[in-house]
Order: sequence, then C-alpha cells, then structure tokens
Amino acid sequence: MAAKDVPTPGSIRVTEVSLLARNATNFSTKDSKRTVDLLTQGYVGDITIKESMHTNYLTCDISIGDARNLLGNLPILGGEAITIKMCSSHLNDNNPSHVIEQSFIIHSISNRVFKDDREQIYKLHCISPEGYKNNTVVISERFSGPPKEIFNDIYQRFLSEPRTMRETGSKDLKRELEFCDVSGGQTFKKDNICFIANYWTPYECMNYLASKAAPSPAGGKELMPNVKYFQTHRAHYVASLSKIAAFYKEQGLIYDEFTLLPQQYDTFMLNEDRKNRSGYKSISPFASNKHTQISKLAIPFYTDDLNDQISGYQGNFTVGFDMTTRLPYHMEFDYTSAHEQRLKDNQRVIPAGYKDFFHIDKTSPIKPDLLTNPRSAMNVQMGSSQMWTDNDFGHDWRFLLDTAYRDTATAELERLELSIDIPGRTDIEVGQLVWLNIPNTGEKGDNPSPDELFDKKMTGLYSITRIRHDIDIASSNHEMSIDVVRDSLGADT
Repeated sequence: MAAKDVPTPGSIRVTEVSLLARNATNFSTKDSKRTVDLLTQGYVGDITIKESMHTNYLTCDISIGDARNLLGNLPILGGEAITIKMCSSHLNDNNPSHVIEQSFIIHSISNRVFKDDREQIYKLHCISPEGYKNNTVVISERFSGPPKEIFNDIYQRFLSEPRTMRETGSKDLKRELEFCDVSGGQTFKKDNICFIANYWTPYECMNYLASKAAPSPAGGKELMPNVKYFQTHRAHYVASLSKIAAFYKEQGLIYDEFTLLPQQYDTFMLNEDRKNRSGYKSISPFASNKHTQISKLAIPFYTDDLNDQISGYQGNFTVGFDMTTRLPYHMEFDYTSAHEQRLKDNQRVIPAGYKDFFHIDKTSPIKPDLLTNPRSAMNVQMGSSQMWTDNDFGHDWRFLLDTAYRDTATAELERLELSIDIPGRTDIEVGQLVWLNIPNTGEKGDNPSPDELFDKKMTGLYSITRIRHDIDIASSNHEMSIDVVRDSLGADT
C-alpha cells in the first residue's frame, strides 16, 4: 500500500447536505424548485451529529455562512428537512452500514450574526423527524399484551418515519423497530403487560414500557433490566445494553480496539497489521493503527460513594402495597459484597446478588467492606389485586423483583463511564462493544511490557452509550467524542 493511498485518520467524504424547503418561489436555485444544495454552494461550515442511548432521537447542528440571504428569501422558518450523507474515506460508500445517511427537521435557528452588509452566519438546530413530531402526537389509550407487540404497535402507528426525505427519487421506506434478538428465544421475561397512556406522547409511552420490561436471561445469567428505546443513524432500537454486550462477548466480537499511548509507541508503517491486544475480533474494517489512537481520555467520576448510597447502585429497598387487601410486601436488594451476610440475617433480602448477573469483566467496582444500607434508596409500588390482576397480591412478584433491580441497572449505565476522543468513523453505532487499552501512569522501564503499560483494572471491554460526530467541511475532517461504560473491572493480577 502506497503512503498516499492510506486515508488520513478522520478523513471523510461528505456527498450531500441538501435542504428541502417548504416554498422556494422567491429564491432561484440550480436544483429543483424546492431543493437547495447547501454543500456545493458553500453554505456549510461544520456539522455536529449526536446519538445516545439515553435519548429517543438524533440531533444535528449545522453552521451556515449565508451571503445570499437564504434565511430570508427562501425562507427558512423551521420545519424544513435537511438530508446529510457522508462516509469515512477508508470505508465503502455502497455499503449501507458504512454510511451515515439521515434526514433531520430544522426546529430552531440561533446565533445569527451579521459579519457585514454582505454576509451573515447562523446555526441550524435539527432533530430526527420522529423527535420533531413527538410532542404533537397525544395518546390516550389502554395497551395490553406482549411487550414486543406493544412496542411495535406504538412505533408503527405513532412514530415511524422514512430515514430520508427528498423531493425526487425513490421513496425511502420506513424502518422497522429492532429488538436485537441476536440469540433468538424470548426477548423479555414477561409475556404480558398492561398500562394506560393518559395524554402521553409516543416517547413517553415507549420509555414507560421500556422501564417495565426486563430482558430474559442470557448464558445462564440474569441480565440487568436496562432496556432502552433509542435511535441511531442506522436504526431504532428497543434493547438491553447488557443483552447486546453478552452477545458480542459470547461471539468474541468488538467494534474495534482503541489505545491511549505516546506517539512513539505506535508509529505508522506501510502494510502494517492491526494491533490486537484484546484477543477479540474487530468488525470495523482496518485502515491503519493511527485510526485507533485515543487523543483524550476522561473519567468524570472514578468513585462517588455518597451518590452510590442513594442512587440505588449499591442496592435498594422495595415496598409493595395492595390497596384492596391492605397487604404490604417488602424486599431488599444488595449489590455489594455484604450480600451473603445480609441474606443470612434478613429473610427479606433477595437471594440474587452481584455474582448472579452477567458482567463483561471479573471484578465488582463496589469496594469491599463499604458503609452501605439498601434502605437508603426506597421504591414504593402501589397495586390492587382486584382491579389489575388475578394474583393474590396487587403486583406479580416478578414485577417487584425487576423494580428492585432497575434502580441498580439505571445507575450502572453511568456509574463507570469514560469519555474518549478518537478519529471519526461512520460505521460506528451506539450499543457496540469496544476494547480500550488504558495506560498505567506509574513508572515504567525502558522497554515496558504490555502488563506494565496498561492499567489492568480499567483496560478492557466497554459499551458505547453516546457518540458525538464533529465534521469540518473545509478540511473534510471527522472527529468523535464517545462515551463508554462498563459494569465491572479487570482483575488485579
């Protein structure tokens, strides 16, 4: 491979940034009546696209330099569609999984500044079409049945929109809702659920149902009920992060392996091979090891005992109450090393502890001999045995059990979180597993071994929860900030 053939890390081909206007009668374009090519006509400065497991939609911000008064003459008032298509230089434009191709709707315009009497600059703030219409769709309806069927029903009737919105060409089909049923079998533990949406938006319905759905076990282990409804540039998902991680780990697959090291340790070489310190197989095509170098790594909270005590991360106390029979139900969930002793001392302690759940590594992040009390975090669930269920108690016992697990599962999604800056790629997606080689900052010899170079606890598998794509149009450069999380630490030895 010649040096000139090796793509620069982060280099990108942006092939479309087009605006589909509502009315273009007062503006002359070189395209069709309603479509303006913002890219080739030099309007676009930079683009930022964000996707996250913690939100239901995508967002996009576009900086515009306008010397033709596009804003006033077109006009741009909000509600117009902008379609973006881009692909990393080392990837294949003809492979849909390598390309970001998505339409957004303009919802606001900010930072409008007049440089002089000939040019103005401003920022277009956009959201995916589903997010734009969500607040205007109000649902008052009773839903009952298998969770998967209810998810599909709400998504298809109230949310689903085409990936792209263009004036001409073939119509883009609406996307199906993905459940990541990668291993087959039952998706959720419960085969029936019932709730009433009382003037709720579609997102409120989806989020409520996700908060009550628990994934079925995988590999003989319980999975934390961290089910989320979220959108990436590739699909809409209802999935448990633990279930996705379990599948990738079982198959020995990761998106890629990233390393934070001084430049001298990983110099560029022609015809080089992918460095593999993890032992996992990477699914992203290899260009050079420069594409996998971390430029910045930050850990917002390495430990936070006070928050862990009240967030439910260390455990919690769940109280159920039947409004008809006036019967109470108490249970304690302990996620710490004190679980075994508490189980002996208190019959209300749930038998399952940390070791009974799937984790991507070996060691619990929760310190041993910690000052903790599950009753520091309390849940109260009211029910009625006659109105809602045929059970003797107002709630199925599995419902209360998953309620106890859910606080811990939610806190765990952000407890051991890292943020890294890396060269951008368009085939990456929220939910995928990555391997991070994190340096040991202690003193090293002249020729350090991998065990001396890397932190054994922090190095390992992480799940991607957020991605921020920053694209500079002038330099055709793409940088990414991604947030990753893990539920466990590596072994000390």
